[in-house]
Amino acid sequence: MKIRNYKLKIVIPAFVIFFLLSVVSSSDAAELFFDAKAQEVGIGQQFQVDLMLDTEGESINAIEGEIVFPTSTLEFQEIRDGASFISFWVKRPFFNGNSVIFSGILPGGHEGTQGYLFSLVFRAREVGEATIDAENMRVLRNDPTGSPASVRISSLKLQIKEQSSVQEFIIPEDRESPEFFTPQIAKDPNVFDGKWFLVFATQDKGSGIDHYEVQENKKQKIENRNWEIADSPYLLKDQELKSYIYVKAIDKKGNERIAMLPAGNQPSFKDRYLLQIIFGIIIIAGVAVVFLLWRIVWPRLSLKK
Repeated sequence: MKIRNYKLKIVIPAFVIFFLLSVVSSSDAAELFFDAKAQEVGIGQQFQVDLMLDTEGESINAIEGEIVFPTSTLEFQEIRDGASFISFWVKRPFFNGNSVIFSGILPGGHEGTQGYLFSLVFRAREVGEATIDAENMRVLRNDPTGSPASVRISSLKLQIKEQSSVQEFIIPEDRESPEFFTPQIAKDPNVFDGKWFLVFATQDKGSGIDHYEVQENKKQKIENRNWEIADSPYLLKDQELKSYIYVKAIDKKGNERIAMLPAGNQPSFKDRYLLQIIFGIIIIAGVAVVFLLWRIVWPRLSLKK
């Protein structure tokens, strides 16, 4: 009996410690999973898969990874990231052969459950099984060191059949422009060797942002031929900040939104027109003197004669 009691005294604390460690370990993990309306589709059917992240109470500020899928059974159609909780894409999700690569940050951190990252639209090619999975996943905590958090990945298995009763996903129309935004001019000794640069970002709740274009122009007028495809941060060509800056956000359906920044170092009205003002004052003063001479001084001189 004493031996049994002795064993219990060891086993029970060990079990408690193991349980607590497992709880702590699971609380430190984020879960990446795929959400689809059905796990069965028919050949030729188009369907959407949402990529979701459950931080499980952990505050995170960065995520990157790669979504992989078999191209033999799935035909990639497009990426939709319009409602993503990622506020700034370092690498906006892009198609790369048989995968989609992405990287984004969340200044200030994000804490919540089932955060929406983006969606992938596929078309089923042939009968069989298709697995959509994730690789090279990294999630960083929102702490002073940006320490990595463990990530559990729940892959998605799809059955492709000759026919399916599941309704096909139809990509919705998007006629709305991206949201209003205000670019910012900044300077940092660690960025572009301390030169002036431009930062910008906006959201598009429909199809998502496709790309940005920038134009620097010393006239307060847009010149359609001078747009340049750009990413944020963007090194400004005019380091004297005498140009008007235009940033165009274009979504994946071609809708546009343009934001404008006035020239950051434009001379004031007085400086721009100082010479003209002085010249005008001289002319007015001269006219006034001639008028006085003609109306007052000249008549008096005539009378004296």
